[in-house]
Amino acid sequence: MPKIIRTLEQFNIPCCITTKSSLILRDYFLLENYSKQTIVNVAISLISTNQKLLDILEPYASSFEERQAILNKFQYSNVYFGIHIMPIIPYITDSYENLESIFILAKKYQVKYIEYNYLNLKGETKIRFFKFLNNYKPELLATYKKMYFNGYPNNNYISKIDKRILNLRKKYNIPSSNIKKLLSDQKGYEQLTLF
Repeated sequence: MPKIIRTLEQFNIPCCITTKSSLILRDYFLLENYSKQTIVNVAISLISTNQKLLDILEPYASSFEERQAILNKFQYSNVYFGIHIMPIIPYITDSYENLESIFILAKKYQVKYIEYNYLNLKGETKIRFFKFLNNYKPELLATYKKMYFNGYPNNNYISKIDKRILNLRKKYNIPSSNIKKLLSDQKGYEQLTLF
């Protein structure tokens, strides 16, 4: 990663990194220096503050404590940093209490924003997740099969979670990301299309 960061910095290219890994701390000073000349966005992916749950859902990711250390370090930097609650897993990580614990953490470490998205289940991912669910919480399997008939949660569920997040945004005064605006305001920046 250091070589990639140095190359992006050399050409003054904005950078967005989302990670579950504390390895990002190795590159902290590179990213901090780079952020003085262009926009550098670092987001910590965090779906719960409950380590036992994280051990089940994200066994290979950095621990909650390690991700807290990332937040602690980046709160003092010039880097535009936030938290991504992705994915929100229905009936497992979507409780008000779980989501609020992440907002409390975000407030403590002065993150600039929180973004979120829902669990999408299609193809092989759906098959694997249903197998996991059958072992972990088999009582949810029928609900998931009904909810994810087209790969996405239904609109009623989405609306319920959107309201929950909106209430937490207001309570803790933490906005969504404005990275697109920051990038469009940057002199000389142009988003290129893929095709």
